[in-house]
Amino acid sequence: MYRSTSTDSLASIASSSSEDEDEPMNEDDYTTDPGYLNFLREFRSRNADLHRLEAIQRAPKYWLALTPGNKALYRSLENIIAVRSANDCDGDTGGMCCPQKKKKPACPKKKRPACAKKRKPACPKKPACPKKRKPACRRKPKPRCGKRRKKCSKPGPVTNNGYLNFVRTYRRKHCNLKPKDLIMKAARAWCRLPENKKDRYRRMACKVSTSKRSKHRRVCQGTQ
Repeated sequence: MYRSTSTDSLASIASSSSEDEDEPMNEDDYTTDPGYLNFLREFRSRNADLHRLEAIQRAPKYWLALTPGNKALYRSLENIIAVRSANDCDGDTGGMCCPQKKKKPACPKKKRPACAKKRKPACPKKPACPKKRKPACRRKPKPRCGKRRKKCSKPGPVTNNGYLNFVRTYRRKHCNLKPKDLIMKAARAWCRLPENKKDRYRRMACKVSTSKRSKHRRVCQGTQ
């Protein structure tokens, strides 16, 4: 059997047997050889304690140490089922086990069918009386109290700024908005507002303004 403990002895045998071999040792030939693939599969199954990469690195050395006759046996087999143990190996293989041919499976003995015991017919169960269900009364829906609307806080006084007067009016109509959302939406609405409607809030600012300069503006005087 292939074991990791016997790799040193196999390596010495492989080096001695490779001198008497007739085939050239070309690594490019055995990688696609079906016989080598069968040998590699068997090598890995016999050396399960080796890592996969380590087994792939060691296998070519033992494959090249085989005689042409042993390699031909691996090429003639499609699937290897069993191999000889290490004691039954040929001396010229240097501890390499030769594959055995498939053994025909023995015919299974036919078992006599045992006579089935007759079962006594079981008495049928009495049908259970269905339980009377009381008609479920429909629950009356409880009257839901309507949500109270949030009272809008009173807007501040009219200022001397037209935009702030617009925000004051916008807040009345959208009192449920948070302060941050109110400012952002009011700014967008002010940008979309035409100039003639903006002048309305500017004139409101003119009424409370104390600056003479702002009162002399065209909007405050009612001229465009």
